[in-house]
Amino acid sequence: KGLEFPVVFISGMENGLFPHAKAFETMEELEEERRLCYVGMTRAKDRLFLTNCIRRNIYGNYQYNFPSLFLQDIPDKYISEAFNDTPSSHPDLLHVEEKKENSLVGKKVCHPKFGMGIISAGEGEEENLKLTIFFHRFGKKKLAAKYASLKII
Repeated sequence: KGLEFPVVFISGMENGLFPHAKAFETMEELEEERRLCYVGMTRAKDRLFLTNCIRRNIYGNYQYNFPSLFLQDIPDKYISEAFNDTPSSHPDLLHVEEKKENSLVGKKVCHPKFGMGIISAGEGEEENLKLTIFFHRFGKKKLAAKYASLKII
């Protein structure tokens, strides 16, 4: 099936919503979320709208979100942005100055030994920042950011 509707809207394209926060626990769960995203996208005949927001009020608390990592997989030639208020990305994990521990969740990284991975969680701040990363070949690892020699891709 596919191409069933002239216009399709998929909202909540933010890490933690789509993909859901629990999807970062295993690669299988993350790939299932990716499959669901693809299914939704391929239902559009003419126009597809993918929306996200930087700040969301959930249960009375503001939550600051990064765009869904699935958006990074869409080739630029298919993207037309109405607004581009995306927070700047962090060029180097060793110089993290963000106070929010989840600001790096969803970022793709490269480690010298483990290779490519996706940050699924962070705890602590600055010098004590520990990251949980799902590596494609080695599974889930918890690393101290200041010693990990990670590069954001």
